[in-house]
Amino acid sequence: MGVYIKRSKIPFRGVMGNFLRYRMLVKWNCDISYSSKIGRNLHLPHPIGIVIGEGAVIHDDVTIFQNVTLGSHGKSGEKLTYPTIERGATIYAGAIIIGGVSIGEGAVIGANSVVNIDVPPFSVAVGIPGRIVSPK
Repeated sequence: MGVYIKRSKIPFRGVMGNFLRYRMLVKWNCDISYSSKIGRNLHLPHPIGIVIGEGAVIHDDVTIFQNVTLGSHGKSGEKLTYPTIERGATIYAGAIIIGGVSIGEGAVIGANSVVNIDVPPFSVAVGIPGRIVSPK
């Protein structure tokens, strides 16, 4: 399933983490939460504008293109839930994946799609709102 970042007990983690997060925001204009769980071989061909929320789970061998958002549903009064991206999924430019949805193994999310439904393994989701158009 991958290697996940664990919380450190090092006292300077906050200072160094804030410095690195600031550099990431300034250089690439992306915001990847340190609380998110990211597996091995995450591929970011163009890391500009990527936002990954604190509860997102990304498994191994996932590719994410520019301006992608993985966030919560944002409903007040409800528990925040974040997406889970399974092994080998590809998310194209401008896609938004919100809520506690699961993107299946090897699935493809089309450019500029807004996905708030579960996507089965090895299928393609496109559109606003996202819909499954066909298996890969």
